[in-house]
Amino acid sequence: MISTVPFRTELTTCPYCHRKLVFHRKRERPVRTASGDFTALHIIMKCSACNMRFRSRRLDSIIGHGCTYANDVMPDISIRRFIDGRSCQEISSSLNISESHARRLSNMALGIFSDIHRENTERLKSSMKSSMKSYILQIDGTTDADFRMIVVARDVVSGFILMVKRCDSESHESIKGILESVKKQFGDPSGITCDMRAGIISAALETFPKTPIRICLMHFLRDLGKDLMRDMHTNLGMMINRMRIKDPLKRIFRDMPDYDQGTLDEIHNGHYEDRGKMEIMSVRRIMEKLVGFTGSSGYGFPFSLKHLNFYMACKEAMNRLNLLSEKIQSEDAKRYISSIECVMKKITDNPEINATGRKLGSVNALFQSLRRMFRVPDKGKLSDEMDTSDDDLIHGRCDMKYSLNT
Repeated sequence: MISTVPFRTELTTCPYCHRKLVFHRKRERPVRTASGDFTALHIIMKCSACNMRFRSRRLDSIIGHGCTYANDVMPDISIRRFIDGRSCQEISSSLNISESHARRLSNMALGIFSDIHRENTERLKSSMKSSMKSYILQIDGTTDADFRMIVVARDVVSGFILMVKRCDSESHESIKGILESVKKQFGDPSGITCDMRAGIISAALETFPKTPIRICLMHFLRDLGKDLMRDMHTNLGMMINRMRIKDPLKRIFRDMPDYDQGTLDEIHNGHYEDRGKMEIMSVRRIMEKLVGFTGSSGYGFPFSLKHLNFYMACKEAMNRLNLLSEKIQSEDAKRYISSIECVMKKITDNPEINATGRKLGSVNALFQSLRRMFRVPDKGKLSDEMDTSDDDLIHGRCDMKYSLNT
């Protein structure tokens, strides 16, 4: 349930004529923040003498006039996109806003943050020097709504963004200009991490010839996963979509009765009187995982294989329904299971889908082993709850330093 929060001016008298403020009108407006939604009940006051209106300064500091999204949404989206490396599609799903709006807000914030950043370069340099002797430069890029590149230069050690700039591409010339600006302001880094794009690597070698370059494990795994699984994953998705089972499953699910609280209480207490309701709720529980299926673990393809995950969810649901059908007695529950199995067999009994699913599953198992070896988490930032006690040993065994001779 969305809560309602009242807002009114902190003034009790008019600052101009010093007469008492009286009620003018109420206005409700939805407010969507990065941490949740609420309804703002804005109580607008007016001067009893000069009729001047007074709004709540607190509400105006939370959200702009005429806006739906609070002021904290823009920086939150920007941090997720430019620092945490989330795509606009993932941000859209997690915050329940449109993908185009997430891209537009983050692009607007990029210009604002860039101006603030330039004004505080000296403070940034001073803070970096006080906390460490040198910095490690990370270079990465994303695209804006016009498919122009947004290149981000970041210090891995402090987490500070050193420079952000739009350019037409990640070409040698474009990246070299950005790196020269970074070098002029912050000096040479002790190390560089980047993806495997030739333009970035060649520009880094030319700008910082004595600085070692290491390939970013996240980008290495992403590119490897795309090469290994993209075609199979796309084909599997096309075959599943041709079966058109998602809408029929949703219709069956909508036709099923909702959970009965009385029966749930009885089960919680260790007994039940209506076995039929319990059996239908068991079927509904299995269906929920399919109907509400998203298949994403946070980083997108190839770290999340939504088509393979849906295929595996169908197989698991079919096995659970088969086991349940051996024990149920209710005719209604049997009817639901029969209808669901009739639809799902288009996936689970399809030889071509099964062959592709098994092959893709085997390749993905190898990919996930590499992911665990490189310690890329399922969700969150790469540094979240990461044990770095054996980093030196790992680097010694898995040296990915780039050189012109490789």
